[in-house]
Amino acid sequence: MKKTVVCCILLLLAAILLSCNNGGGDITVVTDPLPDVGKTVPVVSAPADTEPPVTEPPVTEPPVTEPPVMLPELKFFLDDLSGTFAVMDSFKGPYVQGRDVGCFGIIPDVDIDGKKSYRSYWNAAIAGYSALADLRVAYVLEFELASGERVTVPIDSAADTEGEYNKYLEVYIYDDVHQVEGQFYSHLLEWQMNDSTLITSVKLTGGPEIDKVGDIRLTVYLYAPAGDLRYAETCLPISRAE
Repeated sequence: MKKTVVCCILLLLAAILLSCNNGGGDITVVTDPLPDVGKTVPVVSAPADTEPPVTEPPVTEPPVTEPPVMLPELKFFLDDLSGTFAVMDSFKGPYVQGRDVGCFGIIPDVDIDGKKSYRSYWNAAIAGYSALADLRVAYVLEFELASGERVTVPIDSAADTEGEYNKYLEVYIYDDVHQVEGQFYSHLLEWQMNDSTLITSVKLTGGPEIDKVGDIRLTVYLYAPAGDLRYAETCLPISRAE
């Protein structure tokens, strides 16, 4: 009896399993793929910038070397009392003791016709340049010696024309503007200098040791008494005449 019951149970289970296989269909199992650990690339962050920032240097304005108004250019001429005022860029003169190397005047480089005296020429030339009324005239005399020594003499008063260097060159300065036209006048002395004095010409004369002097350089410039700036600077190279 027990054997018959067991057989019936087994047959029932077999029928159930056969029914599930024929009617249920295939069952699809979906699985997410695992990441490929061996091919993973680590993220590397960029290194921090440790260099200091570049800063531009401050912009500085160039120093002012000219006044805010226009000034005429100065030119040298040979002051030989001819009244021609012919300007020159260089000069050759005699290097002889007791003789003048030359007398060199300055004029503003403007077109002025019909002026026979230096005073009338100067006054007409500067008529349109009011700034000149506040400026003065000065010079720098430079020359080389046979020994290689270079002598430099600033000249803005009569006191500067006397010194040890006179054994090579004697220097005389003149104010050709503040004079009475037609009358003789001599070189300036220190006691004659005042705020209105204009050194408009310089005469160079050979001293006892003029033979030791080489090339000469005479520079003229304008300046304001209250400042150190130079304006309208002009140079005249002077050499020995052959």
